[in-house]
Amino acid sequence: MKILIGRLALVSGIAVLCAVISDKALAQSANVDFTGSIPPAVTINATSTGTWNGTSGLDFSSPNLIRIPATLTLSSAAGLTFTINSITDNGTSLSGGKTYSNFDLVGAEIKDGNNLIIQAETSPSANYSIVHPLGIASPVQTGPISNKDYQVYLTVGNNVNILPTGTYNIRVKITLTPQ
Repeated sequence: MKILIGRLALVSGIAVLCAVISDKALAQSANVDFTGSIPPAVTINATSTGTWNGTSGLDFSSPNLIRIPATLTLSSAAGLTFTINSITDNGTSLSGGKTYSNFDLVGAEIKDGNNLIIQAETSPSANYSIVHPLGIASPVQTGPISNKDYQVYLTVGNNVNILPTGTYNIRVKITLTPQ
């Protein structure tokens, strides 16, 4: 029994000695902090709200369709792509119990002068076959871009019915991706 206790003490002593001289006992920790700023790759210098007052700025293709212009002014050190992610109701109030969901076609397009960059559309009523789906990126627009105006057009239409009277408030969400 004495021999067993002696061996146990010897093994315990060796284990304690190993723990004391272990690499883990010598390890230390350090925090390395990183700080800095990255300037925005794309700057939206200005936007103009697309407003229609009943006559000016309106392209009447038919009584079933209106097209309203707005302007997006951008700067970018690099080229960029435009993506029309969504076209949504933003508080439209129409006559005759009609709502945004009664529109057959709501579309947007972005132009650089007369050059079409991207277009996309949705059909809130599901009565229109989508030709240009939302969420597709445009071809790369070559940079640098400096305080340049892009035209954004909103189109609202119905296949058969004349557009109802009321206040149209529609939001076009555009993503600008530096390349």
